[in-house]
Amino acid sequence: MKDRGWLRKLLFLPPVLIGAAVLAFMVANKKPPAQNPPTEETHYVRILTAKPLSLVPFVRGHGLVEPARSWNAVPQVSGPVVYVHPEFKQGAILDAGTELVRIAPDDYLLAIRQAEANIRAANARLEELEVSARNTGELLKLETESLKLKETDFARKQKLTGSGTLSQASLDNERRDLLAQRKKLLDLNNALRLNAVQSETQRAQIAVNQTQLETARLNLERTHIRMPFKGRISKADVAITQFAAAGQVLGAAYGLKTAEVNTQFPIEQFKLFLRSIEKNGITHGIDLTSLRSWIARNKLHAWIMTGLGEGSGWAGKVDRISSTIDPKARSVGVVVSADDTYDKAIVGRKPPLMKGMYVEVELRAGRLNDALLLPRSSVREGKIYIRNGEGRLEIRPIETGMMLGSFVI
Repeated sequence: MKDRGWLRKLLFLPPVLIGAAVLAFMVANKKPPAQNPPTEETHYVRILTAKPLSLVPFVRGHGLVEPARSWNAVPQVSGPVVYVHPEFKQGAILDAGTELVRIAPDDYLLAIRQAEANIRAANARLEELEVSARNTGELLKLETESLKLKETDFARKQKLTGSGTLSQASLDNERRDLLAQRKKLLDLNNALRLNAVQSETQRAQIAVNQTQLETARLNLERTHIRMPFKGRISKADVAITQFAAAGQVLGAAYGLKTAEVNTQFPIEQFKLFLRSIEKNGITHGIDLTSLRSWIARNKLHAWIMTGLGEGSGWAGKVDRISSTIDPKARSVGVVVSADDTYDKAIVGRKPPLMKGMYVEVELRAGRLNDALLLPRSSVREGKIYIRNGEGRLEIRPIETGMMLGSFVI
């Protein structure tokens, strides 16, 4: 029975082996699949023909109007206030030279009279010394002649003493007289030298007194506090009878001639704006001269918009670039200015640029005549697709500048 079971199992193997051999034969003789040549993939794209255009690059920012000139009414002398201009009030517009405050001049008038009296006294003393010097000079001439006579007489008596005609005692007396005469001449010469020193000292004293007089007159002028330029009063803090101390701020004003705006531009936009005009960049370092030259070459100018409608803006010029960058707002400051806005203002239509006014500034460069204006969507990471002459797309790098809405230069 066991032999028959193994026999049945052995009868199963021949069909399996035959099937495996047939499968192996078929696989070995199977033909490879047919392969088609690769075909070029076609994409549908929108093509824009870019032509050189004439454009004016610009960038916009915002800032507050500030006066180019400001001034504090600070007295240089002290004293009670005796006069205050009736229009010396906040908001008033006053002309240059207008007297705002007057300090009591009494002390300074006395100082002038004292200095004048000191000068007169010093001049009188100098004249006295000059007269004394002339007199001493004349006396010196006489005493010099007297000395010559005494020397001659002494020489004659020496000979007489030698011959025994004159006693030695008489000769000694003559010698004493000669020495006394020489001492007179020495004293007179010393007096002249001392007189010269005293005269020089007196002249120096006169110069000091003259300086004191000029200082007193200057202090008298300083009792009048006047407007240094045509301006608007921003602060007034003084009253009649008030004591004004030197260095105390009595008021403040600002000029109307020129208004400035420290305009803040976003760094990224400002960088793109500069890139659009960088062909005329600064090549030899930055200083005041090169910066002004660069501004002139690129024809940088500004338009200051007050936000009150068409015709309310002001033409401005670029003065300088701010010394710092705002790290929080990520902005760079450019100072622009406009002149005579108060003189040219139109009531109800075109207001002047007043202190603290919030304005929008458009910074513009010279016209670009060879610029290409491309859709922003066509530029990807500094690259753009270009259709070549064969109708195929090529990827090329491109250098972009500022953005104008949905377009980029």
